[in-house]
Amino acid sequence: QENNDPDQLGTSLLKQGPDYVLLTGGHALGTVLRNHLFNNNEKLASYEWQRQAGHFHGTGCTLASAIAALIATGQSIPDAIELAQTYVDNTIRQEQALQGGIVLLQYRDKISHRKETLLRAKAIHQLCLRYNVPLIINDDPELALASQAEGVHLGQSDGSIQRARELLGKNATCHHKLSLAISAEQQGADYVAFGRFFNSSTKPGAPLATLKTLADAKAALSIPVVAIGGIHHGNAKPLVNNGANYLAVVEHVFGADNIAENCQRFAT
Repeated sequence: QENNDPDQLGTSLLKQGPDYVLLTGGHALGTVLRNHLFNNNEKLASYEWQRQAGHFHGTGCTLASAIAALIATGQSIPDAIELAQTYVDNTIRQEQALQGGIVLLQYRDKISHRKETLLRAKAIHQLCLRYNVPLIINDDPELALASQAEGVHLGQSDGSIQRARELLGKNATCHHKLSLAISAEQQGADYVAFGRFFNSSTKPGAPLATLKTLADAKAALSIPVVAIGGIHHGNAKPLVNNGANYLAVVEHVFGADNIAENCQRFAT
């Protein structure tokens, strides 16, 4: 029987005997999707996320499997649902970016526990393999090795290039000074990244790199040069014109309504 009132439906289903009821909103209309969790004859929590462009089959089954797996690791039911929903949403976003033609994906996670980052890195790597796109792990050579990622992205204070090379064979470094990038190339880096060029939520603070930095790097280095920090469609072209071989973009890819289409626009 159709019922458009989730509160009424959830409490009604609880009366049938389950301890918890989760109503998912994937088939509802609108740009915001909502899941509702009920327990003890009341709504315990609501979860919201933005609907991604396109049609996705099997997300409900994937969500259920992820919830079950997280409960098996000791997570509470509310926490398992929230983590599983984040996993499904992120996977959809990552696959859209891969479908949009990105040539490399970096996994950057500064807050999760080690066990969680390893599980996520392995899952992302399996997804990347389907599209023949290398996965790079930010800052952590050991995690890159454990997840079988193709490389590691090192900042100026993230450890030795030689050590990463011994573990993985491939790595990169991130700088805003050309002298550091030249040194990184001499030590065996496969590419160097400069930034931030513009204000960025992932790399906060004043911009440190300039277009001249890129032009000088292009003239001095034989390895690819990547531009990082606050890049969007309106400011990307000067970076490419001044020597950037690649653009590293987070917010203006994964925050877009249509991620695949947005990635394709960067490629053109």
